[in-house]
Amino acid sequence: MTTFIYYHDDCLLHDPGQSHPENARRILSILDRLRSSPLSGSLQYHEAPLGTQSQVLLAHSEEL
Repeated sequence: MTTFIYYHDDCLLHDPGQSHPENARRILSILDRLRSSPLSGSLQYHEAPLGTQSQVLLAHSEEL
């Protein structure tokens, strides 16, 4: 079985502030852990496309 990992380097630019759990270090740590895990042979990495405004609005308010 293959699991696809979709990721884009622009994710590292997202900075919600120091007190927020989502940050570039966390993303890099997760990717490093996946690459060194026993599952690494069944993972395929792909560049995620950038979302359109209408796609982003499915999960976030327009004010955000």
